[in-house]
Amino acid sequence: MTSIIHCVVGIVFCLCLTFEAISACCPPDQFEGFRYQKMIDIAKNDPYPQVGIDALRFHYDFENEKTLEQFYFNGVLMTQITLYQKGLRYNIMKGKCTFFDISWPLHRRCLPKNARFIGSMTFGDQVMDYYESVYDKTYAVIEEIVTHKDCIPLTNITIMKSYVDSMAAITQPGAFDIRIFANVSVGIKDPTIFDPPSDCQRVVYPIMTSQ
Repeated sequence: MTSIIHCVVGIVFCLCLTFEAISACCPPDQFEGFRYQKMIDIAKNDPYPQVGIDALRFHYDFENEKTLEQFYFNGVLMTQITLYQKGLRYNIMKGKCTFFDISWPLHRRCLPKNARFIGSMTFGDQVMDYYESVYDKTYAVIEEIVTHKDCIPLTNITIMKSYVDSMAAITQPGAFDIRIFANVSVGIKDPTIFDPPSDCQRVVYPIMTSQ
């Protein structure tokens, strides 16, 4: 009887490990590419309810806790370098560089453990997995397609009952956020991109605890 119990416990333990392994989908330690993002306000009766649009080049280094994002801000190209281990963010615009302190950590862009696997699909020789997840029942539903091999994001659709407008510092009603990733590759081709200019000027903002 004891041996049977041990066997059952062993099987359950193995099943738990298997479930944990397939339920945690994380991208590589380092990857880079291009992202198109559009947020739509779904609470207003606006025929063109666009809240924000963003196209950016990104480089994510989770191993060394560094990121670089390059995008247009008010029509001006901005390069934003964040060094999380040092707690610093650098903004480079029109050849001028400023930096300031941050206090939030770099969150690895993994699918949440409650993500529900919907199915797989193929495009050419690329196998893709489709997941649905809920971060918070009062907040958002996430629909995401990732590569089967590396869990690299391809598309991400978020339906939010509310969102935080960082520019207005207020919580706005619901929105629909779409992100499409392209030309994504594993690794960082040029690690020196995370090196900020030497002539950066420190600026002081109110304490920022999140992005």
